Amino acid sequence: MGAQGGMGAQGGMGAQGGNPIISLTAESYFESEAHLAVDPSGRVAAAWIGVDFNGEPFIGYAFSADQGDSWGPPQTALSPNGGPGADPVLAADEQGNIYLTWVGFYYGADEPYDMHIYVARAKPGELSFGSPVEVTDPNEDFRYDKPWITTTAQGSVLVTYARESDFEFTIMAGRSVDSGASYQRSPVAPDVFANLAFPCAPSKGNRVYATFVSFTIDQMLIELRYSDDDGVTWPLGNQTIVSSYPDVAYTDPNCVAEGNDVWVSYGLTNDVPDGENSAKLSAIRIGHSSDSGLSFPSTFNAHDFNAPPLNMLPQIARHESGDMHVVYFNGNYNEDPAGSYRRARAPAGTQLSFEPAVVVESPLLFLSQRSHQQWLGDYVGLAIRGNRLFTVYPVNTSGMSHVAFHRAEL
Repeated sequence: MGAQGGMGAQGGMGAQGGNPIISLTAESYFESEAHLAVDPSGRVAAAWIGVDFNGEPFIGYAFSADQGDSWGPPQTALSPNGGPGADPVLAADEQGNIYLTWVGFYYGADEPYDMHIYVARAKPGELSFGSPVEVTDPNEDFRYDKPWITTTAQGSVLVTYARESDFEFTIMAGRSVDSGASYQRSPVAPDVFANLAFPCAPSKGNRVYATFVSFTIDQMLIELRYSDDDGVTWPLGNQTIVSSYPDVAYTDPNCVAEGNDVWVSYGLTNDVPDGENSAKLSAIRIGHSSDSGLSFPSTFNAHDFNAPPLNMLPQIARHESGDMHVVYFNGNYNEDPAGSYRRARAPAGTQLSFEPAVVVESPLLFLSQRSHQQWLGDYVGLAIRGNRLFTVYPVNTSGMSHVAFHRAEL
């Protein structure tokens, strides 16, 4: 299948760009905040937030057994506490397991409560997720936010998340060495006010990384912390500032690592952070370290200077050849009806230089509002397996968001 995205989903409809919609179900009236993972066999899992007709969010997902040529019907991942779910993300290991993590909670008058981070596993060949396991301590009463998940060179499952109370804010890591059956927790960053922690691990070795947004009195920073024992401990001295640029955006950074090299992507914005809108980015930056995260002397632009000036929700992935790939939303202004979803490649080398972006989907409503039925989410999904790029993202031109899938030959 070529870059057009290929065959449609079962029971779905085509997006404007010819890419199949995979999230349509009678259980929800819109779906957004999509992510995906691809295992070595080419099995693809995609997940998203569905919003039901009572306005309650839940975790929806679907599987493809054939690299996205066809898709099974949407399914639901239920939290053990029976409450709503949000922030679903996925990871696959080299043994063929696919893991789905999310935050379960209940709504309170002022803030959510009874919050837990869960992980469910689909074993090799399975097309649904099993019973979820709690990553967080069930005996604690904290607020939790934004889990991200990866698998390490040692075969561990690593989940990062924010743990908050009225008296503390800590970036935490939950680590499993038994394919997600149980988790041990450790603090990654107990010494800063921070959120949006994203983990990554190279294909060899014991070092793993977590990048996140941290806050000082007058600015936001992009930080990197690292562990040299596969995520068991995160010494406080193992920290590096990736960017202290004055206009760092409050949007999820992400990272990839291989050998001694680490790349961290983040955004710059003129927007004032608030909980109602995603940051519209004036620049997508990638910082590069060649000394295992000790310093980031090089920074590169990943956005297309010949495209409209604003961007949102970038994600990066690295091909085994060394080529770097990025996806993101693009538009001229908030509520631009001619927005687009794009991807671009930077050929392998020490100096990243991205080629002109390819339009994956257009038009889209370029929308920053988070409480809207045409919401674009807080992130998108991107994975590379072999010589194929896989991505999922919301399409919102029907008047509400639904999740589309795109596959491209590299």
